[in-house]
Amino acid sequence: MIRAALGVSLLAALATPADGRIFVTNARVDHALDAEHANTSLLEATITSVRGLERPGGDLVFVEAVGVSVDRVLLDRAWNAERNLELGASSLRWPTELVEPIVGAPVLLLVRTGWRSEGGLRLEAVLPRLRSDLPTAETEAEAVRVVEGELLTLIEAEGSPERLAALLTTAAPILDRSSADRVRPLQMDADPGVGRAARGAIMLAEPGEDVARLIAADVEEFFATGPGRDCLGAEGSGCSLRQLYRSYPFLDPDSRRWGSRWSEAEARRYEELAALVADRARLPAAANELLFPEQERERE
Repeated sequence: MIRAALGVSLLAALATPADGRIFVTNARVDHALDAEHANTSLLEATITSVRGLERPGGDLVFVEAVGVSVDRVLLDRAWNAERNLELGASSLRWPTELVEPIVGAPVLLLVRTGWRSEGGLRLEAVLPRLRSDLPTAETEAEAVRVVEGELLTLIEAEGSPERLAALLTTAAPILDRSSADRVRPLQMDADPGVGRAARGAIMLAEPGEDVARLIAADVEEFFATGPGRDCLGAEGSGCSLRQLYRSYPFLDPDSRRWGSRWSEAEARRYEELAALVADRARLPAAANELLFPEQERERE
């Protein structure tokens, strides 16, 4: 695997034009805390100031810079900055679905050190925090478990369906098999967004027949009566499958394709998960071509 080449493709996949602006979204926790690079610190912090807040419309929120008080360094990767500092955030779509950019908000920050600009620091992700004095970590794997534990605590305390779905989606890639039971009751939640996010999290943590069938049924409905209808046929060139891929990232062909996938190991795993769903979903040919183009090519 040549990660340097993949990095450019990954950034291109995450960067999105909006009113002429290029931005990135929160980095996935498992990607930011990749032990192969070991260049991102995990910080327990509190927001102390917000500069240059913009809300251009829709779900887009930008902050030029955010002041933070670093309460504790949970994973230290060459962290030598001041405990009270300002971090540039202008290229990040602020994740308001997880945490609002307000003074006093407790957060977990993933900050890359040794960055070529922005004072050598790059804000990779902003995550909500409920508790203080979280465990410190010596390795990236330990840090991932710290974040998982805090996200699960937030999930179990959350009452808003929108935020609950966002928390589940954020936790999904790092959910340990032993933790799957803590979110399993949510996979049939009355709110469709929560149910979908929970099913995606369980599929990533503990794939199996039951959850694969539930996801297959959801995907069938998505294309039969949901937003996916607009993606079928010649008029579907401008449709979006983002809401499906957000909960089921393994269904996104780009996650399995050379040049846009994160890593060979993740792509192989996603191929297996996608196949579990493909074998159980009865979809129109056009939908299969969108989600499983490699299988359609094999049939030709």
